[in-house]
Amino acid sequence: MQRDVLIDITSSSIALNGWAAGQKPETLQLLTRGKLYQCGDKIYLQYAESPVTGLDGTVTTLRLQAGRVVLIRTGRYSWRQEFQSGQSSTTRFRTPEGELALTVAPTLVQVDMGENGGRMTLEYLLSFGGQDAATRHRLEVKVAPLQPHGSATFSISSTGKISIRPPAGN
Repeated sequence: MQRDVLIDITSSSIALNGWAAGQKPETLQLLTRGKLYQCGDKIYLQYAESPVTGLDGTVTTLRLQAGRVVLIRTGRYSWRQEFQSGQSSTTRFRTPEGELALTVAPTLVQVDMGENGGRMTLEYLLSFGGQDAATRHRLEVKVAPLQPHGSATFSISSTGKISIRPPAGN
C-alpha cells in the first residue's frame, strides 16, 4: 500500500580537516511530502527535491532494508549509491554540467522503517574523483504518515528544530 507521508530530512557535513580544527558541521534541514510503500522486505521512500537542496528537478528514492540503503536520484541530477556499513562503493554522479565519480564509505547504516514511517540514519565519508575522503556526512530521515485531511503533525522548537509525529491512532 502506498501512503502519503511527511519527511523530515536533516543532512550535515564537515570537511575532515575542519573536524580536527573544531569547526561546526554545515547542516541543512528539509521538510517535504512524499510517498512510502513496501514491496517484500524493502521499504521505498520517494520525494521531489527542492531548490533548497540545490537538486530541484530531481526525484529521490530511498530503498530501505535492514542494514542497507540504496539512494536513487533521477531527473536533472542522476545518482545511484549503495550504503552498507563497512563497504565502500564508487558510482557516477551526473549533473547538467557533467559527471563526477563519488566514493562513499559508510560507517553507520541504521534503518527502522515500516509502512507507518520511522527513521533512517546514515553516516559516511565521501570522496570525489578517487581522492582520499574529504568530507564526513550524516543523513537522518524521519517519516510519519500525513493526517487524513493532508495536514502534518509537527512542532518547531525554539532552536528551529522540526519534529514530526504520526497522527493519533496510527
